[in-house]
Formats: sequence, structure tokens, C-alpha cells
Amino acid sequence: MGDKLGRNTKLFGAISLLNDSTSEAIVPLLPFFITVILNESEIYVGIMESLAVATMGIFSLVSSFYIRKFGEKKKAIIAGYSFSSLIKTLFAFAVNAPQVVAIRFLDRVGKGVRDIPRDTLIALGEKKENLGRAYGFRQAMDSAGAIIGPLIASAVLYIFVNGSIEDAYRTTFFIAAIPAILSIPLTFMIRDIASKLRTEGGNIDEIKKVLSFERYKKVFSFGLVVFLAHFSVAFFILRAGEFVNIIYVPLLYLFYNIAYTLASYPVGGMADRFGTKIVGLGGLVLYFVSCLLFGYYPSLVALVAGFTLLGVFKSVIETIPRKMIVESVEEEYYPTSIGIYQGFTNLMGLPSNLIAGILYGVVFLGAPSTFAFGILGSIGASVLILWPSRK
Repeated sequence: MGDKLGRNTKLFGAISLLNDSTSEAIVPLLPFFITVILNESEIYVGIMESLAVATMGIFSLVSSFYIRKFGEKKKAIIAGYSFSSLIKTLFAFAVNAPQVVAIRFLDRVGKGVRDIPRDTLIALGEKKENLGRAYGFRQAMDSAGAIIGPLIASAVLYIFVNGSIEDAYRTTFFIAAIPAILSIPLTFMIRDIASKLRTEGGNIDEIKKVLSFERYKKVFSFGLVVFLAHFSVAFFILRAGEFVNIIYVPLLYLFYNIAYTLASYPVGGMADRFGTKIVGLGGLVLYFVSCLLFGYYPSLVALVAGFTLLGVFKSVIETIPRKMIVESVEEEYYPTSIGIYQGFTNLMGLPSNLIAGILYGVVFLGAPSTFAFGILGSIGASVLILWPSRK
């Protein structure tokens, strides 16, 4: 099973659990808060998620260049987690869709700042043969928080549902922000680790160098296609709301998070043992089936199965590429290589979610066309991952 996980990995696991408890109590409710409570179009959901992932992409690049130049990974981690945790409290006071979109944008700024130094410290603190388990553990703790979050949301909504549904939503947003705020002191306990960071040359030269590695180019290309096809789970949640009372959707969404949690650590271990190509391809098959169920065979059973498969797929694409990246470059290129991947794959969420939102709102096409888009993308990514690498 490999060596024991390091101190930083365990701390990041606890921090991730608390933060995702907050995020997953709030985020599943935002599509309905926009479309039902604020009575706005689904396109705002697409705009919100597009801006969110694009923001993460941009600030991931900024963060990677910052720690490459200054080496201050811990400061970026503290700033990123603290900012996101505090900004989430503002959802309780939003009165229109643009305000919701703006708060979501600011929240993602913090995430973009913190993720690259976090993943870099995990890579520096663990042996290479243990990286799959380390990233899988952090992801499992993250998704464990994602189980707690919907339970918090459902409990608060149930308690306050007899009053105004809008007040129930706002109360949920406020209470849900507490776990993330409690995680802030833990970020100060993280140990920074010195590394061989390149400081000569410009940022463009660094990017060109990283992209010259053949193995990295394939990982990067694969990620671009996957994240173009992988639109936000918000659209899966909206689809579920067509068949289940929106008060109970967070409970249905639990199947996604439970699968995500249970699969993350084993997925990392399977990648260490069997290789990333096999595990990555299996994840794409699951995404294909999930989109098929949501788009064309919706029922309570199909939604449960679809959310479950989607959760396993999510654990694959959040764990496998990180292992592939650090195996394809030397240590001195870790921050830049992770930053380029995170930055540009997140930027793919801009067209992905805009396309999904537009397709969802088209009268003659509607929700099935959104999921057809995901199906086609999963096929394209499968072809790419099977494409032979240059020797």
C-alpha cells in the first residue's frame, strides 16, 4: 500500500473536507436560487459556471508564476483559502443573478490562487510511487466534505421550509459558510517545502519548455478535450430538478458525492498499479453513460445511477491527470506544469458551460442536446487517450 502519507497531505485533506462541506451545501442550490427564487434564465447558470472555471484557470496561471518567482507557496495557500471562505457568506445577501455570478467569480479567484501551491506541496512532500494515493486521499477528503454539505443544506431547508423558501435558501447559505471559515487556522499549520524552482528566463520561455515535453503535451491535449466536454454538474442538478422536488435534490446529489468520495482513493491506487491510461479511459466510459441517462432516459433510478457514475468519473479526472503531470516533467517544472494544465483546462469550461447553457435553453433542443454534447466530447477524449505516443 506504499508509505504513510505526509503531514501536509493530511492537513490538506482536513482543509478540503471543511471547505467542500461549505461549497457543496451552497453550489447545488445556486441553479435553483437563480432560476426559481430569482426567476432568471438558465443562461445565467451557464454564465456563472463559465466565469467560475475561467477565473480558476486564469488565477491558476497567475499563482503558478507567483510561486515560481517567489517560492512562497504557503502564503498563496493561506490567502486563497481565507478569501474564498469569507466571500461565500455573501451568497446569503445576493438579490439578483448578476450578484450571484459576481460572488461565485470572487470565490473562484481564491480557489485558483490556492490549488497550484497546494498540489505542488503534495508533490514535493510525497514519494513518486505514492503520489496517486496522496492525491486520491486529498480528493477523497474533499468529496467527503461534499457528502456533509448536501446533508447540511437538506437539514436547514427542511427546518425552514415552512416559512419563505427564499429565506430558507438564504439561511442555508449563511450557515453553510461556517465550516470553510473554521478551516482558515489549519492553513497556517502547513509546512512550506523548498524546491528546485526555475527563476531565470521569462514566463513564456518556461511555458514553451514545459510544452516541449512529449508526454506532457499528450496529458495537456487530453485535458483540454475532457474539460471542453465536461460541463458543470449544475446542469445535471437542473435536469434532476425536472423530476424531483428541488428541496430533495441535494439528497439525490449525495449519490454523486458519495461515489466521488469512495472512488477517489482507490482510483489513485489503481493508477499507481495499472497505469493512468486504463483508469482514464474507464472514467470516460462512465461519463458517456451518465450523459446518456440524464439526456435520454431520465427517471429516478436513472438519475441515481447517473449521479453515481458521474461521481466516479469526477474522481478520475481530478486525480489521474495530476499523477500524469508530475510523471512527465522534472521537479523544477512542477509549479509551471501544474499551473498550465489547471489554467488552460479550467479555461475550457468557459465555452463548455456557455454551450451547455445555450443548448439547455433552446426550445426545440433543450436538455437532451446539452448531454449529447457531453457524449460526443467523451468519445473524442477516448480516441485521444488511446492515440499512440511518440517514441
